[in-house]
Amino acid sequence: LERAYDELQSEFQERQRVEEGYAALARAREIEDNWNARLAQYVQAQERQRQLEKAVDAARHELDLDLGRLSERTRDLQGRAENLPVHERQLAVARATLSQLAQRQAEREAAQAQLQALNEELAGSKVRNDQLRTEMEALKEKMGLLEQAGDEATCPLCRQALSDEHRDQVVGQFEAEGKALGDSYRANSARQKEISEKTSDLREEIRQLDRELAGQPAQQRREAQLDRALVEAQEAAVELEVRRAERKQVEERLAAGDYALAEQKEFARLAAELEALGYDRDAHTQAQTEAAALAEF
Repeated sequence: LERAYDELQSEFQERQRVEEGYAALARAREIEDNWNARLAQYVQAQERQRQLEKAVDAARHELDLDLGRLSERTRDLQGRAENLPVHERQLAVARATLSQLAQRQAEREAAQAQLQALNEELAGSKVRNDQLRTEMEALKEKMGLLEQAGDEATCPLCRQALSDEHRDQVVGQFEAEGKALGDSYRANSARQKEISEKTSDLREEIRQLDRELAGQPAQQRREAQLDRALVEAQEAAVELEVRRAERKQVEERLAAGDYALAEQKEFARLAAELEALGYDRDAHTQAQTEAAALAEF
C-alpha cells in the first residue's frame, strides 16, 4: 500500500507539473504569436517604406539632374551674355566702317557720273572742233580765192563784182569770222586738255575708291555675323534670368524637401506606425526560445 501510495503521489505531482507547464506553454505561444503578428506588420510596413524611399530618392535624383542641367545651361548662357558689350562695340565699329564705305561708294558714283559727263563733253567738244576746223578751212579757202582774184574779185554770195571798199569789208568780215572760229577752237582745245587732266584725276580717284570698296563685301558679312552674335547674346541674357530663377526654385525645393510629398507623407505615417507597433526583436527571440523550451508539454 505504501508503494502504491508513493506511485500515485508521484503521478499526481507529475500531473500538476504538466498542467502548469502546458499553461506556461500556452502563454508563451500566445506571446510568440503576438510577436509574430507584429513582425508581419513590421516587415510589411518596412517593405512599403523601402518602396516609398525609392520613389522619394528618384524624385530627389530627378531634381538633382534638373539642377545640374540648369547649372550647365546657366554657365553657358552667362558666358554668351558676357560677350554682349564686346559684340556691341564690334558691331558699332563694323557699322561705322560700312557707313564710311557707303560714303566712299557715293563718292565713287559721283566721280563716275562726273567722268561720264566729262567724256560726253569731251566727245562733243571734239566734234565741235572738227566742225570749226572745217569752217575755218572753208573760210581760209574763200580768203585765198579773194586774194587770187585781186581787183577782179566777186562776192562769194551774190557773184557780183566787188569794189575795193566792199572787198575790204568782205575780207574784214572773213577775218572776224576766222578769229571767232579760231577763238572757239582754241577755247575748246584748252577745255579738252582740262577735261583730259580732270578725267585722269577722276580715274585715279575711282581706282583708289575701288581699292577701298574691295573690302566692302567682307565687311558686310562681318556686320551680319556680328549682328547675329549680338542678337544671340541678347537672347542669352534674357534666357539667363529665366534659367537662374528656375535653378533657384529647384535649389529651394531640394533644401525644403519639396518633392514626392505624398510618398514622404506616407513614409512618415508608416514610421509612426512602426514606432507605435513597438516590435522588439530581442523580446521576440526570447518568446520563441521560451515557447521552444516548453514544447515538451
